[in-house]
Amino acid sequence: MIIETHRCIKCKTKYNYQKSGYDCDNELNNPQYCPECMKIINEALKNVPEKFYSEYLPIIDKFPKKISVEEFDKKFEKFGKDYLVVYPIVYEFDGNIRELNIDGVDYREYIGNNREAIITANYEVNKNGDITGLW
Repeated sequence: MIIETHRCIKCKTKYNYQKSGYDCDNELNNPQYCPECMKIINEALKNVPEKFYSEYLPIIDKFPKKISVEEFDKKFEKFGKDYLVVYPIVYEFDGNIRELNIDGVDYREYIGNNREAIITANYEVNKNGDITGLW
């Protein structure tokens, strides 16, 4: 768990922001606003529907530069050794997932127990399920 001291950009109060670890996705945990201001913001925006969501999908030719498993591995060796993440329960995937941002695009490499790798990119999907670009 990483906790940082931040100052709220609205009320200027110092507060602890939890950057990682259990419960860091709490709706009041924000790097810019203290929990008190965040609660007010959330209440004000509760009736505004989300228009997009992100989803990791196999690479689609027209959006990011297509990246090969070999190119991903080279970049990962250079930049991403600290980004190995294991998600077997969450994704019902029996293997490892490596995450890396390459040229502004978030990629994931899924490595199965048979050592086969699949590269995906983080796409923006609208409420109709249409892929509209990169996240």
